[in-house]
Amino acid sequence: MAHFGSVLQTMLSLYMAVTGGNDWSLYYTMLEQMGSFYHILFIARLSRIHSRNMWASWVLRMGL
Repeated sequence: MAHFGSVLQTMLSLYMAVTGGNDWSLYYTMLEQMGSFYHILFIARLSRIHSRNMWASWVLRMGL
């Protein structure tokens, strides 16, 4: 409940996992107990955000 008790808390937890505020494995182990759907969804979402951030970082470095 402390990390996923509301939509706002869930968004904050995801933000913290992406930016290094908390390790993503902390959230993964919590979601793993709820069933495969939730931890797979978390990994998929985290991967999508991470790849988007890497793409934006590459574009900025290239000066595009």
